[in-house]
Amino acid sequence: DIALTLDNDLLKLTAETPADRPFGGKFERQWKLGATVDGPAIQASLENGVLELTIPKKPKVVVEPTRINIV
Repeated sequence: DIALTLDNDLLKLTAETPADRPFGGKFERQWKLGATVDGPAIQASLENGVLELTIPKKPKVVVEPTRINIV
């Protein structure tokens, strides 16, 4: 079993294989992604034993200066 979770900016991968299999046991790894990652847009695929993640960045927001009138 493999599970990926995202809690705020912490991506956590956990995996477990039966203990009776070679290299059986539990595995856990965590990565701090940072504020620039678009968490809801993360995608994962598992094919032929290879886990592939797509972790997009949030689009840059350009804030234009606002003129404030002095009265």
